[in-house]
Amino acid sequence: MVSAPSIVPSIVPQRAKHWYDWFADDDTPEERKLIVKLDLLIVPYAFLVYWLKYLDQANINNAYVAGLSDELGFHGNELVHLQTMYTVGAVVGQLPFAWLFTKVRMHWLLPGMDLAWGVFTLLQYRANGYSEMMAYRFLVGLFESAYFPAVHFVLGAFYRGTELGRRGGVFYVGLTLGTLTAGLIQSAATSTLEGVHGLSGWRWMYIICSCMTFFMGIVGFFIFPGTPDMPNKLVLNDHDIELAKRRLEKDGPRASGQLTWRTVKSVLTRKKFYCILIWCILFWNTSINTSSGAYLLWIKSLKRFSSATVNSLGATAPAIGIFYVLFICFGADLFLGRAGAITLSYVWNSIGMIILCIWHVPESAKWFAFNTFYASVAMSSVLYGWANDIMRHHPDERAFTLIAMNTIAQSTTAWTPLLVFKTVEAPRYPKGYPFVLACTIGTIGMTFVVRHVHKREEDNHIMIQLVLAAIALILAYLRALVSAQNDVSILGTTLPPSTTTSKDISAANVGTSTSTSGPATITITVNRVSNMFVPENITAQVGDVVKFEFWPTNNSVARSDFGYPCIPYELTGTSRAESSFWSGFKPIVANLAQVNITELPAYYIVINRVTPLWFYNSAPDACIKYQMVGVINPASPTQLAVQKRAAAAATLALSPGEALPQGSTLSSSSPSSSANATASATPTSTPSSSKSVSPGAIAGIAIGCLVSSALVGAGIWSLRHWRKRHIPTGHERKWDGGGGDSGGSSGKAYSELDATTPRSATVSELPGSGEETMMSIDSAVVGSSPYAVSPPWTPPGVWQGQTGRQTVVSELSAYGELRKDQVPSVPPDKRLPQLPEVHMEKEGPFELKG
Repeated sequence: MVSAPSIVPSIVPQRAKHWYDWFADDDTPEERKLIVKLDLLIVPYAFLVYWLKYLDQANINNAYVAGLSDELGFHGNELVHLQTMYTVGAVVGQLPFAWLFTKVRMHWLLPGMDLAWGVFTLLQYRANGYSEMMAYRFLVGLFESAYFPAVHFVLGAFYRGTELGRRGGVFYVGLTLGTLTAGLIQSAATSTLEGVHGLSGWRWMYIICSCMTFFMGIVGFFIFPGTPDMPNKLVLNDHDIELAKRRLEKDGPRASGQLTWRTVKSVLTRKKFYCILIWCILFWNTSINTSSGAYLLWIKSLKRFSSATVNSLGATAPAIGIFYVLFICFGADLFLGRAGAITLSYVWNSIGMIILCIWHVPESAKWFAFNTFYASVAMSSVLYGWANDIMRHHPDERAFTLIAMNTIAQSTTAWTPLLVFKTVEAPRYPKGYPFVLACTIGTIGMTFVVRHVHKREEDNHIMIQLVLAAIALILAYLRALVSAQNDVSILGTTLPPSTTTSKDISAANVGTSTSTSGPATITITVNRVSNMFVPENITAQVGDVVKFEFWPTNNSVARSDFGYPCIPYELTGTSRAESSFWSGFKPIVANLAQVNITELPAYYIVINRVTPLWFYNSAPDACIKYQMVGVINPASPTQLAVQKRAAAAATLALSPGEALPQGSTLSSSSPSSSANATASATPTSTPSSSKSVSPGAIAGIAIGCLVSSALVGAGIWSLRHWRKRHIPTGHERKWDGGGGDSGGSSGKAYSELDATTPRSATVSELPGSGEETMMSIDSAVVGSSPYAVSPPWTPPGVWQGQTGRQTVVSELSAYGELRKDQVPSVPPDKRLPQLPEVHMEKEGPFELKG
């Protein structure tokens, strides 16, 4: 009998998340250690390299006001042209990276690009003309192009949606710090290095910046972790990689794959892609004022400060921007929500833009307005983190979307500054500030459009997951029924964690009953005693696990049949492939001193019915020459001796997978002299026997499929109907499609909800006093089948979230044959008492009575 998971209402709210919470409530101690490790490997390196990237990008503005314009004779629109040439290189360089992200290791790609742009940053120190500087700026932009989307791609590969904002925020501080330190470095270079070795101060700045860039590029090859699919094994072991992949499944299954034209076509036909694209284009154009050098040019126009002082004062805006970035990014994860954080950031930026649009205001107001500039870029990591989370289900689509939105959006900033931020119009920019203000308002509007589209797609995705979970339940049901008809299934090389009892079987108690109060593990050593199974004749009860432990040098265990001691079981009759088993060869070094006894290879099967099961060693000479055969639950004490004589008389020995020699036929190797003597010991299964499924079982399976499908369909329809009629609007969670916008998302389970608000139970909260509510195979069914596969339990679906948003996490590949005694126990601290009667009123939330 197979029972489906039950869903019961729960009124236990999750703990509200505070600003200082770095981990999620459901992160295990092991996962938290991994998060800290990833934080130390990714975030500091990403931050430092992004600081250097933006330092190398923004230093043209500082060099321009520190003597470059006078030395090279730039007095027109050369500055905006140099800025545009960098942007063109950055756009062109991104085009191939949608393909490279899923094919080239990130811990090779990013440091390599870092070294390349460092070379062309250095070469700028020797520029002596406009065209030469334009070429260097293009190449710096070309090799810096992939860095920003690549870091977000790596963050999205390791972190859950509710963790991206804070990590992206810390990383993004590098932008404001780069602009800040560019001014300070240029100020120091002008004051202390001007004329040293015949070089101007602005030339020394490029030399200093490139040296720091080279150092971080080399370090990156050794410490950057890459991605879970292509990791850097110098810093991540196999356990780290597996744990990183497993924890991401809490946000839903993630596919893996390479970018293809089919993927591109799929992305381009989706509405959400174009919403994200327009959203990103508006965002990029709200921040062109930060790269225009408007603040520096305005300070210089006051004609009250030296070049060094101009660069020092220009550092105030990015310095304040560090606070903006951290506040907005942490707030998005913890208390503002994504939409709220973006809106707040842009409302603040709009205040400054309105002041600059008016322009004729007191000078103090302009100082204030210019120092709000970096509010326009403070929410960048929130936007890209949200886009990352929206596309989280498919890495290839996520890579293409991140590159496309970054490439197309940034390409628009290659020509819009030429129209609205002309250098000759500095510092007033009568067209520039109104343009930025309009883009700011548009970005706020598109934020809520994206949230709406994402919410609707997530609703559809949830319904699809419900259907997939229902299909998976049916498939698991069918597999359990079919498994009950098979003669044997295999555990393989892994012992289920639920099997904890052990029995020692020796020659002294061979054939005796080994029943205990529960399943046991019986060990049979292979070749520990030369050319023998020890013991070679055992009795096992239903539910017992038989462990074959392999000793040097190269042995195996395969199933055979009585009378065919050296022939694989599947060759001795029809419909036997499913119930045969073979361990494969287990090579071990011959010197026992070099063998770790606790790590000897093993192979496991489970006994589900007490019937004879024969096995042999398929290694060369083992079966025929040494009669290395054995039996579990023999029909009589003399059968093993008969099987050994049959092995000695055999002329053919095969391993599973080998075909019979051409022209040969299979016949029993039992000596005729022993046939009469063992008439009473005839095995219960013969070579011609078949374990096909009976017509009644087929009819039962078909009826079960139809009934299960009808029940699932009715359940889904009832669920949606109930949601519409019985959930008060005031208690529905506002949803941003992935990290939450209402009252904080990521960390809060509710938006201003009290503890009585209904929601669906998570699996860890289901009641039952130790009785699992997941799928199980009744012992009566198991008892009708001799040997069954028992992999560790993987739940077919995990329902979580509030009532009205049941999130199903499922993947068809995770379903295997199942055993009730392998379902993990519900943690005592999360198990509810026996569920009392639940009364649901027409208006208001659930309440418990009794």
